[in-house]
Amino acid sequence: KLKGINFNQTVEERFAYVRERVQELKKVGNYKEALQGMKVALSLDPQNSILLFLRGSVLYESGHKREGLNLMQFVMEKNEEDPTLSDERIQLSLALIEYGTAKTTKEGLRILRLASENAQLPSYAINALVKASVEMRDFRGISGALFTLTSASEAATVAKSIKPHLEDRELIYR
Repeated sequence: KLKGINFNQTVEERFAYVRERVQELKKVGNYKEALQGMKVALSLDPQNSILLFLRGSVLYESGHKREGLNLMQFVMEKNEEDPTLSDERIQLSLALIEYGTAKTTKEGLRILRLASENAQLPSYAINALVKASVEMRDFRGISGALFTLTSASEAATVAKSIKPHLEDRELIYR
């Protein structure tokens, strides 16, 4: 049960509260309570894409990585054209890259490149894009990151991300 939920609020206010509360619980590693909160919220609206995605992210972070990835991917496939889900796309792509198989990394890079076409990527996402692109020898990913830059701060982030990899002789010569 999610403490503090006010059933006198509008549905949107309740969902905003649930999302915020679940994010707080995730930050402190209380995945069990976060999943219980998701269960309550999903009982109110079992098809809510944001809540389903959030459940997937909690599952992923709690160690149920494959199950969480599957749910997050399912939600994104159902909502491929939804521009309001850019943060979720970035989160999914980073989880796929972190999962670490060649297949999931390639898919994570693909999603991250698509996300960069519609929104400015945060520095941690740019770092992940560059690092995974270098490790996969997918230099198109790096050039894509460079071509979608819209500010000097993004350029600085990409440069900082690339520099350590260029200095890594083991990576360069393998």
